[in-house]
Amino acid sequence: VAIIKYFINQNNLIIWFVSNKKIKVKIKDISSEHLQKLVFKFRENMQSYLSVDNLARALYAILIRPVNAEISSVRHIIIAPHKVLHYLPFAALKSGPDMYLIDKHSISNIPSVSVLRFCLKPKSSITPSATVLAFGNPDAAGQKPLVFATKEIKAISRSFKKCKIITGKNATEKYIKDNSAGYDILHFACHAVYNDKAPLKSALFLAEDRENDGRLEASEIFGLQLHTNLVTLSGCQTGMNKISPGDEIIGFTRSFMFAGSESVLSSLWKVRDLETAVLIKRFYRSLKNRCSRAEALRKAQILVREMVNSHPAAWSGFTLTGNYQ
Repeated sequence: VAIIKYFINQNNLIIWFVSNKKIKVKIKDISSEHLQKLVFKFRENMQSYLSVDNLARALYAILIRPVNAEISSVRHIIIAPHKVLHYLPFAALKSGPDMYLIDKHSISNIPSVSVLRFCLKPKSSITPSATVLAFGNPDAAGQKPLVFATKEIKAISRSFKKCKIITGKNATEKYIKDNSAGYDILHFACHAVYNDKAPLKSALFLAEDRENDGRLEASEIFGLQLHTNLVTLSGCQTGMNKISPGDEIIGFTRSFMFAGSESVLSSLWKVRDLETAVLIKRFYRSLKNRCSRAEALRKAQILVREMVNSHPAAWSGFTLTGNYQ
């Protein structure tokens, strides 16, 4: 396991490689403006299902190649992004024509290096006896039904027997506020919206109830009292966050981690229903077989790439933040 930490200056990029054996520092001459343009163009092409090959290689050369020698013997990479790099799917970076970073390494993110020690807890791996609360396809006002959402969460119940499934009109905002504590895994297969102007207003769309409008906002998630190993958000753009000058990220990932989740699996862009369902099914199956969270995600991404849709937009958008074990 090793950490790659980035820091973007106006005219260069500083890269730290940190393992239990050594620390290396590399400096790459590139302006912050140029790096930002590359990342945004990469995301733009990705979400339009256009070719991203050249950009994937260019970003690999900037971000990973300086520490190629150091990561050659590393199985898992923890990425500590900075600024625009919070929006980048590192799994989709390419070292060659048919070689992605995910082919050799499992990958996870952390909001900052200082947060890592709060995420890693002894003996916190997920076992087949884990308890799961799964919300799928809620009757959310103004939202279209998610065709594969119910199948997605039923697939979870085949991996984890202690799985409680809540769907339709029963999947209310009040239910999650009153009953989220005490589960090892929380899963949300629902629509979501990211508000880039007011990130704390970003919301998961659940069913309305007498006390709530059905919008579980990031600001409300901060107030939950969780003790979970994992929160999975298979809605759209659940991993998008507002980055302040201090590089604190505010959004779904940060709010669930603050509320008490060791790790959060979320998406960086609007994810297609079918690819999501396949990825999530394989992710949980690997967890059941005692893979680490990061390795389970890696296996799920490779399966979707090889069996469903090879374009990186179909499989690389999901990122794991926090505890990778």
